Amino acid sequence: MSERDLEQELRGKTLQVYWYILRTRKPVTAREVQRGLHLSSPSVAIHHLEKLSRLGLISKDNMGQYNLVEEVKVGLLRFFIGTGGYIMPRHVLYLAYFTGLLVFYIIAFNLSFNIKDIYIVILALSSITVSAYELVTIYRMKQT
Repeated sequence: MSERDLEQELRGKTLQVYWYILRTRKPVTAREVQRGLHLSSPSVAIHHLEKLSRLGLISKDNMGQYNLVEEVKVGLLRFFIGTGGYIMPRHVLYLAYFTGLLVFYIIAFNLSFNIKDIYIVILALSSITVSAYELVTIYRMKQT
């Protein structure tokens, strides 16, 4: 299946179920997915789990638990990274990096507000603003 086809299939509630499995990083049952995502019934969860299974992203074991088989980065998932059970937009790292650089510069070099300092602060604030804007944009896309 091409990336484009996979992106078309991995949308809406199916994407939310896949996201849930990526976050938990352990085998899950349909009931756990239903409760975790507040779905109306376990059959709704089973429908989306079976769809993910047909796509080859998860598998079902003999105990009725679903396991992650493959982690894909399509669509909105391209903008997120997973670390220790947390999934966060990579722009969080950029925001932290630029903010850390600005704080370090202010502390280490005692701002005298000469033209060089002003340029550096403006550059850092611009980078922080762009990173924050992208972060908000990604969170808005995730909620739709």
